[in-house]
Amino acid sequence: MIFGTPGSGKTHFAEKLGTITKIPVFHLDKYFYSANWQEKPEQDFLDDLYGILEQDTWILDGNCMHSLPLRWKEADTIIYFKMNRFLCLYRILKRFVQRSLSFKIFPDRANNCPERLSPKLLIYTWNYQKRWNSLIEKCQREMPHKIWISLKTSHEVKTFLNRTQKSSNGL
Repeated sequence: MIFGTPGSGKTHFAEKLGTITKIPVFHLDKYFYSANWQEKPEQDFLDDLYGILEQDTWILDGNCMHSLPLRWKEADTIIYFKMNRFLCLYRILKRFVQRSLSFKIFPDRANNCPERLSPKLLIYTWNYQKRWNSLIEKCQREMPHKIWISLKTSHEVKTFLNRTQKSSNGL
């Protein structure tokens, strides 16, 4: 399970990890939203989420924090992207520009959900760690047997992926 500050690189990381491990990757935004960023009914989202969690292996990328305890319970490894919020805001702006100029369809979202930049997203990103720290700490206390990895820098992300690549190649 991968979650953390918006713009921290979770989706890109999940795709690379899925390629290395050959484990299917699922992006929560694709199941949480329908066209034009409309939230799906809660039960529809949960039905999709349970369908993913029932699979033998999965990499699940995204926040949808109300479902964090459920995902945490089912995951064997939790990877928390706790990047500097200035970096995350920069990446959100960069992603907005790059994706706005592209005609590609991105696998991390529902159809007809174009890249957007809103004050709400920027404020959410700025306050992410403060807002969700108590829930994250609660999950850590209640499920301490889970493998917990916190990635705080781009260097840590690269190192993790390199080590995973080497171990999957039998090195």
